[in-house]
Amino acid sequence: MTSVAELLPKTKKLAFELQGQVRQVEIGYVSPDNVFMGLGELERQISILHTLVAQERPGAREQWQRRIGELHSEAVFLRTVLNRFLQSRGKVAQEAKEREELLARRYGKGGDLEAPARAVEELLEEGASYQRSSAMMNDILMSGQATLSNLLDQRSSLKSARKKVLDVLNLLGVSHRITGMAERRDTVDKLIVAGGMAVTLLVLWLCWKAVS
Repeated sequence: MTSVAELLPKTKKLAFELQGQVRQVEIGYVSPDNVFMGLGELERQISILHTLVAQERPGAREQWQRRIGELHSEAVFLRTVLNRFLQSRGKVAQEAKEREELLARRYGKGGDLEAPARAVEELLEEGASYQRSSAMMNDILMSGQATLSNLLDQRSSLKSARKKVLDVLNLLGVSHRITGMAERRDTVDKLIVAGGMAVTLLVLWLCWKAVS
């Protein structure tokens, strides 16, 4: 009977091949049906591996389960990528069909043969006009952003200048107070000197009076 050790390398190889096939589907080299068949085989082998791992030794079972889980995640991822690609391709085809129906309703079947070409030109012109308008709007937004940035810079400069002015005014206020204190101290010193001179003259006059 097949064991996990025998089947797991084959399953990993199949998953690797399907990765390449999914990329080839995206560029149109491989049919999606073939990849879906391969994914079905991959999922079948993974299911068998889940059954076989129960027969392995308990010590090795956890390691095998982890590797099988990685393969299962890879299979889910590949199927998701393929489904999304097919949905996107179907949406593109539906949009192309709707455009053709719109042109047919607009110009009628069997009418002017140049009408579809003119319609395409009109659509291209509308797209170009939209792009020009978008570019103009981007320029306006960038200009507004630059103006706002300049205003913010000016506001920062004004705040800095205001702070400097306040610092100077505070410094001048301190200097004014210090000057006033010095002037008052000078006046007091003059009064003390004058008083001392008067007392000295009085003492000398008294001494002279006593001697004479």
